[in-house]
Amino acid sequence: MGVPDPSARLVAVIDDEEMILRALSRVLRLAGFEVKTFLSVDSFLAEPAGSPWAAVLLDLHMPGVRGHEVLEMLQGGMRLPVITMSGEPGADRRLARGAIAHLAKPIDEDVLVAALQQAFSA
Repeated sequence: MGVPDPSARLVAVIDDEEMILRALSRVLRLAGFEVKTFLSVDSFLAEPAGSPWAAVLLDLHMPGVRGHEVLEMLQGGMRLPVITMSGEPGADRRLARGAIAHLAKPIDEDVLVAALQQAFSA
């Protein structure tokens, strides 16, 4: 999937809860981002090579593959800015694994938008 295009504003949002995907998608679109949502890590990883992701918003706790494992995969090949999110206390320790930010659920909309703007300016 390569290095992100700096002019792109396409954010991949990966979470296994459809209600959260809808809410995050709405917030991000209102903030001017393009969004594509995924209910599973497998559906995200099945996207064609060369997809124009500028950033990934990743839930750390999903069935099957754990979010931190996906974070490691993203660091290994895609070199994308990743923002992690979790409702589990203490999950922010995973920041050391390379996420640019970690957001606790429920997510503050202003903090989310600020984190993505930071990702795009980096």
